[in-house]
Amino acid sequence: NNCVRVVTISNGWTQTIAGSHAKGQKDGEGNHASFSRPTSVYAVADNSMLYVTDTGNSLLRAVSLLGSGLPAVYTVSPNRTQLGDGTNLRNPFDLTVSRDGRVIFITDRDAQCVRRWHLP
Repeated sequence: NNCVRVVTISNGWTQTIAGSHAKGQKDGEGNHASFSRPTSVYAVADNSMLYVTDTGNSLLRAVSLLGSGLPAVYTVSPNRTQLGDGTNLRNPFDLTVSRDGRVIFITDRDAQCVRRWHLP
């Protein structure tokens, strides 16, 4: 349903932290942002940031959890030069981050490969 949610394991409480339920491609805060089939989420160790594969839009998105306001969503997809092979993401499906937090590995289903992107 095109949202990013957090579930509290101890009591099953669920909260939507980003996305508007409507399919789209919009950066913004909280429910002012939109996704199209977000499929995988990775939380950095200090819980300040989430990385999300926005599969329907072929993008990598970030959700900043810093600050006292709503979580801010913005696009961080690597471009053709950053990926090093002259292509864009085509169907990012899953992701993980290196132990040092400097490299994101993205499974790109349509390209049939795992892409490596060094964070700026």
